Amino acid sequence: MDSVLQNRGILSDREIAKISEFIKDHYQEMYIQWSKYSNRGYYEK
Repeated sequence: MDSVLQNRGILSDREIAKISEFIKDHYQEMYIQWSKYSNRGYYEK
């Protein structure tokens, strides 16, 4: 599943690709960490 960039701002294509690759490689860890810090869960339910 790919993400959609809504506003690239001043980021270059190379920077966007690097960020996208990082997210793809670490999304599970990011989800777990977000869940720990959110008192309403990841989806705020």
